Amino acid sequence: MFLSFIHYQVFGFKGKFAFGEHLTIDGYGGNKELLDNTDLVFEILNNLPGKLGMGILMGPQVVHAPSNDKKDPGGWTGFVVIAESHMSIHPFLCGVLSASISIHVRTVWTQILY
Repeated sequence: MFLSFIHYQVFGFKGKFAFGEHLTIDGYGGNKELLDNTDLVFEILNNLPGKLGMGILMGPQVVHAPSNDKKDPGGWTGFVVIAESHMSIHPFLCGVLSASISIHVRTVWTQILY
């Protein structure tokens, strides 16, 4: 899969302190068979919070998102509500993946990204 966009943002309150972090990933050219695997989406959302030291409050939930036009052939939408905020994964059947992790703590990404 070709990751065309990774965005990492630290968001704060009036520039006084960092309230949390948000990581977004957009990928293109992915394996369509893997992106159509609901068990894999569920497994990632079920296991990733614990690996990052976060607690699950609700979920994970994975639901089918039907096609809505020629640009969006449908796929899956998965999310998990964690004590620190939320995580979501949106694999599309055309080989595209969008993922987002938003947390209200500020220590995790140094372990992942560096």
